Amino acid sequence: GFSYERIFVAWGEALDILEPYDVQPYREMEKGFRTIGKERDADKVYLKQRRRALWYDCRHPKRWLLAAGGLLYWLFARFGVRPLRLAVIPLVLVAFSDFVFSQSDAVKPKKDSDCVEHKLDRREALGVSLNYFLPVEVPSGACWQATNKTLPIVPVGDQVSFLLWATILKLSGWIFVPLGVGALGGFLRRDPPK
Repeated sequence: GFSYERIFVAWGEALDILEPYDVQPYREMEKGFRTIGKERDADKVYLKQRRRALWYDCRHPKRWLLAAGGLLYWLFARFGVRPLRLAVIPLVLVAFSDFVFSQSDAVKPKKDSDCVEHKLDRREALGVSLNYFLPVEVPSGACWQATNKTLPIVPVGDQVSFLLWATILKLSGWIFVPLGVGALGGFLRRDPPK
């Protein structure tokens, strides 16, 4: 039955020594920090609680499925608290795709489009990249489609076509765009199962 009104303690160390693990002291401390306007500290308490819950789940074989979900949630969205990596990964994908689609024979005009076949410059390739990544059509890249020719820049032994890369980019967009919208709206943050 913890409750906090004013907190003048090395709270990180205090929470680390609590045994057995219980979520209630963390939630009460987080609520206390939010009440006095210390949002950053409240977020830190929430992250500490989620990491401790993840560690708890990893140590108990019956909870490994929860641990796997929690690990993915941490890797991609940092438990919903300031998930900067949700912006970095898509930016890297789109920037690399800009380079990919600016290669010779990477794209061809779609049937019944007014586009003339040529090697795309970086601006046009960015339009194609965004068109494949975003779940909505982007006009600057709408008249192009990826070809089935092989990417000349793959360092691995398998050959990857421009079309396969476009498919990977499209699927990544369908994953990261909703996650990004959820993060901006504050919907990604959720309490772990008990």
